[in-house]
Amino acid sequence: MKKILLISFLMINIIFAQEHHGMNPDVENYRVYQMINDLKLTTEQSEQFFPMLRSHIMKMQNIEQKILELYKKVNNDNSIDKAEYRKIKDKLIDLENKKVSEKSQFLTDLESVLKPDQIAKYMFFDRKFRRNLRQHLKHRKR
Repeated sequence: MKKILLISFLMINIIFAQEHHGMNPDVENYRVYQMINDLKLTTEQSEQFFPMLRSHIMKMQNIEQKILELYKKVNNDNSIDKAEYRKIKDKLIDLENKKVSEKSQFLTDLESVLKPDQIAKYMFFDRKFRRNLRQHLKHRKR
C-alpha cells in the first residue's frame, strides 16, 4: 500500500511540476503532500482527483492568460473610446464568468470522486495552504 501511495505521489508531483513550472518544486511537492493529507485522499481518489485538478488548472490558466492579454491591451492603448471600453468591459465580464463557471463545474465533477467533506476542505485548501506557507516563511526569516 505504501509503495502504491509513493508511486501515486511521485506521479502527481510530475503532473504538477509540468503545470506550475514557475513555482518552487519543493513548495509544489509540499502542496501536493498537504493536499493528500488534508483531504485524506485514498490512492484511488488520488488517481482520479489529480488528473481532474490538472485539467481544471489548465482551463483556469487559459482564462487567466486571456485576462492578462486584455490587461496588456488596455495598458498599451491610451486612446480607448466608449465603444472599445464596452468591448473590453464585456470581454472581462465574460472571462470572469467563465472562471466562476469552470470552478463551479469542477466542484460538481468532484462529487463523483470525493466525499462532501473532502470537497468542502478542498474549496478552502489553497487559502489555508498559502496562509500557512506565509506564516512559515515569516517565522523562517526571523
